[in-house]
Amino acid sequence: MSGASLRAGSRVPTSLNAWRNFRRVLLAAVAMLVLWSAPAAQAQIAPAAGYWWNPVQGGRGFVIEIQGTTMFMAGFLYATSGEATWVASSGPMTSPTQYSGSLITYTGGQTLTGAYQMPSPTPPLGTLAITFTASNQGTLTWPGGTIPIQRFDFGPGGSSGTQPATNPQTGWWLDPTEGGRGFAIEVQGGAMYFAGYMYDSSGNPTWYLANGFMTGSSLFSNEWQQFGYGQTLTGPYQAPSVVNAEAGAVTMQFSNTSTATLTLPNGAQIPLIRYNFGGSTTPPTAQNVQPITVDAGPQGGDSNIGFISVTICVPGTSTCQTIDHIDVDTGSSGLRIISSVLSPSMVLKQQTSEYGGTVAECTQFEDGYTWGSVRLGDLTIAGETVKSLPIQLIGDPLIPNVPPDCSSTGPGEDTVATFGANGIIGVGFFQADCGTYCAQNAVSGGYYSCEAGECVAAPVAVSMQVQNPVGLFATDNNGVLIQLPSVPAYGAATVSGSLIFGIGTQSNNALGNVTVYSVDPGTGYLTAYINNKRYPDSFVDSGSSAYFLPRGLATVCTSQMSQGYFCPNGTINFNVTVQGNNGASGQTSISIANADNLFNGEPAYTAFGNLGAVNSDDTSIDLGLPFFFGRNIFTAIENKSTPGGTGPYVAF
Repeated sequence: MSGASLRAGSRVPTSLNAWRNFRRVLLAAVAMLVLWSAPAAQAQIAPAAGYWWNPVQGGRGFVIEIQGTTMFMAGFLYATSGEATWVASSGPMTSPTQYSGSLITYTGGQTLTGAYQMPSPTPPLGTLAITFTASNQGTLTWPGGTIPIQRFDFGPGGSSGTQPATNPQTGWWLDPTEGGRGFAIEVQGGAMYFAGYMYDSSGNPTWYLANGFMTGSSLFSNEWQQFGYGQTLTGPYQAPSVVNAEAGAVTMQFSNTSTATLTLPNGAQIPLIRYNFGGSTTPPTAQNVQPITVDAGPQGGDSNIGFISVTICVPGTSTCQTIDHIDVDTGSSGLRIISSVLSPSMVLKQQTSEYGGTVAECTQFEDGYTWGSVRLGDLTIAGETVKSLPIQLIGDPLIPNVPPDCSSTGPGEDTVATFGANGIIGVGFFQADCGTYCAQNAVSGGYYSCEAGECVAAPVAVSMQVQNPVGLFATDNNGVLIQLPSVPAYGAATVSGSLIFGIGTQSNNALGNVTVYSVDPGTGYLTAYINNKRYPDSFVDSGSSAYFLPRGLATVCTSQMSQGYFCPNGTINFNVTVQGNNGASGQTSISIANADNLFNGEPAYTAFGNLGAVNSDDTSIDLGLPFFFGRNIFTAIENKSTPGGTGPYVAF
């Protein structure tokens, strides 16, 4: 284990507050991700996605899918009261043929036809372990004992039959704006098994099943059925019965193999896409949806950092490179890439200042700085593109001499190891990272013109500054929605969610029932209150990997491992009142747990919803990435029109 690298800084102007809010807080955690690899000569078993069961215990089964080294499993069974219920487990495979993880369930989520609400996790029910002996066979051990499992054959040709490429993809589907409710789809010989995992009116997890033949390869229509009184998690076998053969009509209209429209019994239509939770096969997603993953980072040891992949091309060419582990930051603007991750063929065009030198930029933090040139590249992310986007190339070897007024804040953070990511993409409130102030003034620690090895601070036109790419999209360009599921109190190994572009531009980014909090148009700040104390420089920021709170609100850790974090004796719950510049006010709650316990409890975990750290700014509450778990959080760009008003604002 390594000590935590705690960084809670912001880019601050030398004079006034003319710099745009450029918050970036990366917190390197102590956990190391456990990876596995098999010897080259070992035969690999690829467990098939779809429905599995124990054929001597009909009526209880499992939906299993593995993407890369991550498995997602849901088991459908019955509660002791007889109602249908379900449990789940997800996390990294411990070997190519073995999985072990916590068996969890949720409560209080969305019903079949009710309004959306995010569910909450309950304490783990135990451990689930599976050993796969073939692609269609295995042994499952859980609190109910050890049982053999195999692929479930329900259609002509069974699970081993060759299926047409036009079939809907087998596995997990969801509406990315309605996390916590999902659907399992498999087609065999034209027959579909379609299960919905959701909640009843009392908040208990329940499931519905529809099965029958499709019409062609794009339409399925049938009745939801409910089952009951079958085998419980730990009880003896008992055959279930149908308790409602007509729970409601369901229709699935597939537009392609990975997207569809689901029509519910009340006529409501919701878009579904394939759920990308592991990333090995990256199924196609909606045009404006980019999968986001919280994991240990490109070199391990990180926590609470949401990563995406982007594709950059040399402008006007087909010379391109897809780069993973790009940190998603709603507290800054612009794309910045560590130069060492670019292949030698990726020679991006340099920008030249009005003084004839190469345009470069310095980004300063409390504990260090980044330095690099500003170049042009074509960006593609999800289905969105930007041509000739100004991108900062951090650690550009062509301008190695860092001006002293840039490096004065501490050591350089110009490598993947020191930066904690392959790059960062700022999708925050502002279109340019500095704006007109840097276009009119030479700002120390800002933009520079470099010539003959010497770099001096210089004004740089707004169009040449590092830009928020979202604001330059042809569509879906007024902001972003980040959706991440809830995580248990003890954390999670990894978390998968969505970065959705646009606000109110498509069916998957509607504001819904949220409160809009406008922010200061110069800084991005709003006001927060804890214990009736006012913190006027507060903000919501996915690039901050903890709740950064003033020191006096909780006990600070004394261990070297957790230096800079909070270590209260027990979990502390805070009621936070958030107030926008528009007068909107609302109350939310956050929790701070003991960081030593979190890091020591599950050393391979990378996502914690209750991690707190010291904020050196005693006028500020920083609601970092933990605040995003279990919430839909919108960030609207300045001067952009949305159904919630004109940006900048944050809404949740």
